[in-house]
Amino acid sequence: MIGYDSVKQRVKLSDGWGYIKTFPVSEVWLPPAKADTRTGGRPVFSLVAVGAAAGAFISAIITALLMR
Repeated sequence: MIGYDSVKQRVKLSDGWGYIKTFPVSEVWLPPAKADTRTGGRPVFSLVAVGAAAGAFISAIITALLMR
């Protein structure tokens, strides 16, 4: 984007190769924001992994108590 005129509601855009065109704001489309990938984007997988670890820990404790 090169410029924005808030009064006229127009945006001046460039393709990076020297071509510049002005559009009304209503004609400009932006893609939706991407999902947050800092957590890997897979919260279900994280929940399953935590559940599996908790299950393994609990079963180890029960096995240790039964082997006494």
